[in-house]
Amino acid sequence: MIVSLGVYRSYSAQVLREKVDASDPDKIEKMVPEIASLVGVIIQDVTPTRSFVIFEAGTVVIITEPCEDPQAEARRALVECAKSPAFVVNEVGSDYAVRYSGPVFSRFGGKAVKNAHSSILNQWKNYLNEAEKKAMEEKSEEPDFITKVGLVVRSFMIRDAENLKIVKILKANPAPTRGQQ
Repeated sequence: MIVSLGVYRSYSAQVLREKVDASDPDKIEKMVPEIASLVGVIIQDVTPTRSFVIFEAGTVVIITEPCEDPQAEARRALVECAKSPAFVVNEVGSDYAVRYSGPVFSRFGGKAVKNAHSSILNQWKNYLNEAEKKAMEEKSEEPDFITKVGLVVRSFMIRDAENLKIVKILKANPAPTRGQQ
């Protein structure tokens, strides 16, 4: 079989790019959701009594309305959540939903997780807290992949709790009064 040099070079460049991507630690950072796509997912859950506050790394806090200061309430809930960062991860369609205590959650696209798959498998231990590290020393088994995803995503929540930078607020849609229908 004869293959032209140009095709071989193109193929080799692609393989090299894939190898670099597979070991790229920045893949995990690329898991942080785009705010516009995150808004597109959660906007349907805005109700007359529920607003959503989105932080820079994709953490979302649900605010029950009426609320005088949704930003302050969201920041308080997020800081409180980060003190005890237990989580549960569920697959929602092709995405992952990470639920924390209280009204705090994160949602990450399955494509971003898939792209960071090898980085998650290689780096998940970096996202353990001290108690978890100690528990892992006592156990001989690793957590499943979905738990490893949760560990990485939890680190974004903790970062949001430290920075407290709000990037979007989806305000509750007040119910129309009789005269406005």
